[in-house]
Amino acid sequence: MPPVLTQEHFRHVFDSREKLAKRFTDWKEKHKIEQKTGRIIGAAEMLAGVAAGGLIQGRSGPDGLHIVGIPAEAAAGGVIAALAVFDAMGQYSEHALNFGVGLMGAALANVTYSMGRKWHETGHLFGQKDQASLPAAHSAGAFSPDQMSALQQMIHPAG
Repeated sequence: MPPVLTQEHFRHVFDSREKLAKRFTDWKEKHKIEQKTGRIIGAAEMLAGVAAGGLIQGRSGPDGLHIVGIPAEAAAGGVIAALAVFDAMGQYSEHALNFGVGLMGAALANVTYSMGRKWHETGHLFGQKDQASLPAAHSAGAFSPDQMSALQQMIHPAG
């Protein structure tokens, strides 16, 4: 004869489900799962923006695509981020902000990569390899070699 399911069996199943749901809710709150999930989603949205910016850079070639003198990915990211800041995207504003910041990040990475490459090639971050970072003084108030020597003796006396 098959087992008989009574009201008590159903109550036990229902109570067990309630206890399990409470334990899961407590666990989520304790470990701040929703907050962490939001951070993970935000990071993924930013990385998607960076990836999209990289695709734009790669597709547009070495000179890049520019809109009014601004790299296209930076311009698009700026517009998207501005719209998001002013809540023009409604419930998606936070997501749009993350994506827009990612696009601008791709543009910044491209610019700073070029600067680093120049630094590697020339040995100087600013200026040329043969050029001093500051131009030589050519004014009437410049010190002569004898005056410089006298100043050095005053600052660092022999002895």
